[in-house]
Amino acid sequence: MKILLVASMFPPDKGVSTLRMSFFHSSLSEQHKVDILKFGELTDLNGPIKTIDKRLFASLITTLMHRNKILAILEKTLASYDLIIISAPPYNIYEIAYAANRLGIKFIIDLRDQPDLIYSELKNTGNHFLLKSKELLTNRYINKIARKAAFVSCVGGISSAITQKQLTGRGITVINVHNGFQEKDLDFARNLVTHRSVNSDRLIIGCVGSLHRFRSTPDLHYTLKELNSFSRKIVIRHWGMLCKDIESALSSLENIEYLKLPQVSRCDLIQELAKVDAFLLPCSDDLIWEPTTSVFDYILFDKPVIFCGLRNNEAFAILQTVGQRIVTSEAVQHFDNILTLPSRKSDDKTRIYSRENSFLRFVNSMRNFENE
Repeated sequence: MKILLVASMFPPDKGVSTLRMSFFHSSLSEQHKVDILKFGELTDLNGPIKTIDKRLFASLITTLMHRNKILAILEKTLASYDLIIISAPPYNIYEIAYAANRLGIKFIIDLRDQPDLIYSELKNTGNHFLLKSKELLTNRYINKIARKAAFVSCVGGISSAITQKQLTGRGITVINVHNGFQEKDLDFARNLVTHRSVNSDRLIIGCVGSLHRFRSTPDLHYTLKELNSFSRKIVIRHWGMLCKDIESALSSLENIEYLKLPQVSRCDLIQELAKVDAFLLPCSDDLIWEPTTSVFDYILFDKPVIFCGLRNNEAFAILQTVGQRIVTSEAVQHFDNILTLPSRKSDDKTRIYSRENSFLRFVNSMRNFENE
C-alpha cells in the first residue's frame, strides 16, 4: 500500500511524539511505501516529507473555518494514497481525516492523549466550566470522525478502553499501541553495568521527561521534602523540561541538587540511566490513562521507581506488572531498605511493553481491512 503518515512533527523535530512517528514510519516502510505530512512554515507537497502551513491549524475554530481550504490544498495529494494515518494532538489535525473521509480514502485515527488532558493542564489557572466545555467539544469532534475510521489506535490499555466505550455500537475497533521501548534498547541495557550506591553519601535519582504543571502535585512536593530530609545528599539528574512551580520548590530544598541535563541520543541516555540509583516518576493526580513515556525507560532497568501521583493509573499498573520496586510518598523515608530488597522483576513481562510487540496489533488490524 501507499501510506501517508500525518502528524504535527516528525524528525528532525524534537519531542516524544516524533519517536512514535519515527517508529511507525520505519516499521511500516518494511512492507509499504510511506510518506510524511507534517506542519511547516509553508505548504510544500513535494517529496517524501511534505509540509502544510501550520497557520491553518492555529486553533480548532481556525481549522474548522479553513475546512474547505484544507481539502482543496490536499485533495490531489491525499487521492494518491491508499491509506492515511493521522496522529494527534493537536486534535484539529484530524481535519485531514475529515478531508480523507470526503474523498473516500481509508484512514486510521491515532490518539496519543485523551482530551481531559486539556482540563488537567489548566485546571488551576482557568475557568472550570469553560475548560470542561472545551474538553467535551473536543471529544465530540474526535469521536465524530473516529466513527468513520478503519480503526483507532491509542497509547495504553486504559486509554483504549475509554475510547472504545465512547465509540460503543459503532463497530469500530480500538487498539492499544504503547509508546514502549524498542527491543534493542532492552538488550543494550541488560549488557550495561548498573550503578549501586547503597552505602554512598549521595543518592542519585534519574528523571526523564517534561514535568509540566499538571504533574506538580501535592504528592510530588511532599516526596521532594521527604528526600530533602535524608542524611545523604540527593542529586536529581533530569532530562526534560521543568515547570516554574516545581523549579521553585527544588530551589528551596537545600539538600537536593537539581541538574538539568541537555538532550542526548537514545544510546547515551540509556547509558546515563544505568549510572543512577533510582528513578523519579511524577504523574498527575487525575489522569487514569496517563502512561508517561518515561516509564518505558525505567523498566529497562531493575531499579526502584519513586512514584508520585495517581496510584491506579497506567504507569503504576505497568510498574506493578513487570515487578518493579515502587517507592510511594508514604514509603520514601524507607528508601534504603527498599533499595536492598530482592528483585521481583520479570524480563518476560517487561518485553510485552516493547514497541515491536504492541505494533503487531496495529499491523494485524491493517491486514483485516486490507483483506476486506
